[in-house]
Amino acid sequence: MRVLPAALGLSVALAALLLGSPARATTLFSEDFEGYTAFPDFIPFFDPVNVGLPEISEGANELWFGARFEAPDSYCADGSVACDVAVQRFGGSNNRSKVGRFSEDAGLLFSVDTTDFAEVMLSFDWRTFSANSGDELVAGYFVGDIPFEVFGSDRSADFESGPYAWSSWTELLRQGARAAFKHYEFSLPAGVGTVWVAFWLDNGHGDYGKLDNVKVSGLAVPEATSALLGAAALAALALGRRPLYSRTS
Repeated sequence: MRVLPAALGLSVALAALLLGSPARATTLFSEDFEGYTAFPDFIPFFDPVNVGLPEISEGANELWFGARFEAPDSYCADGSVACDVAVQRFGGSNNRSKVGRFSEDAGLLFSVDTTDFAEVMLSFDWRTFSANSGDELVAGYFVGDIPFEVFGSDRSADFESGPYAWSSWTELLRQGARAAFKHYEFSLPAGVGTVWVAFWLDNGHGDYGKLDNVKVSGLAVPEATSALLGAAALAALALGRRPLYSRTS
């Protein structure tokens, strides 16, 4: 008579089954600006906007930051980053939804924590408005922590030079003027902790970049570990309660 490790075989089979099933994507960041209801300003004329960084208190889903990556041709009224970013009532080009907006070498930024996540993906839609051939929409990411105190109480910063200048970022996209919205998807570094993402408009004066449907998702790594631990626990339980035998001649 030989004792077969049936319970152990069962655990392996269960682990294979669980690990072979599709992993569930987790949303790490999601913004469509649709919660905004107030658009008191008209910049330029006939374009209703809410000037300043997107605010959760005003309808944004997520926490946003602002930065200027190059010196603009002309600063806005108070010279701040906040006066060159906004949420706009209509995206334009047959897009009637609300969108984020940036201009004058300023941009919108956010961060996500990719710890314990694999296959992290960034997706978004964007276009330009009143842009010339030399204007470019730019997107990229920075791996590492940027302390909140760098941005100050208004959550905006000058990144024209220093450790967070654009030369320290990984550029994902640089595209010239585009009148219609286009969808993009890019991989972001996974399992590396904090990753910052930035969208900004390079060059231009009185020209704008528009952003919509921003999303970051990833696969939770602990799901695989939990499946293996669960299978091992089942194996130990089965072995302790009901050993199985086979008879050989």
